[in-house]
Amino acid sequence: MILQDFLGVIYDVESMGAHLSAIDQTFFMVMLVESATDIDRDSHLLFLMAKTYSDVSNEYMIDQIAGLAGVLTLQNDADRDAYVKGVASKSRTTSIKVKELAAERQKTYESANSNRQEQYMKFIEEGMIQEELNILGGIGVGRR
Repeated sequence: MILQDFLGVIYDVESMGAHLSAIDQTFFMVMLVESATDIDRDSHLLFLMAKTYSDVSNEYMIDQIAGLAGVLTLQNDADRDAYVKGVASKSRTTSIKVKELAAERQKTYESANSNRQEQYMKFIEEGMIQEELNILGGIGVGRR
């Protein structure tokens, strides 16, 4: 459901001089929280992907690219072969570090996503409890 659908229904009800019922308000709140959750999760994932890309580029790739200029100064094949073997070894080490970084970022993402889901569910539950209290208060339950 897109934002215009939410706003359109609310606008239609209000233009008729009516108000959304408590059940409708809860329904729309749940739908909005679900949409907000999706947006939040996706934006957090994009942020971590961009940060990881930047960190990998800055920490590992730039040095390797700059180091390639050193091959131009080597005078013989033996030196070049040794240099290439060193670069290959360093690339394997870098690859392992990048995999570890990606795994760490994945754990961070999953943990943050789980925490946010709990916060959203708590928000929805509190709204539903408040709605129930409003309904019960309106019919006089517990009043003298």
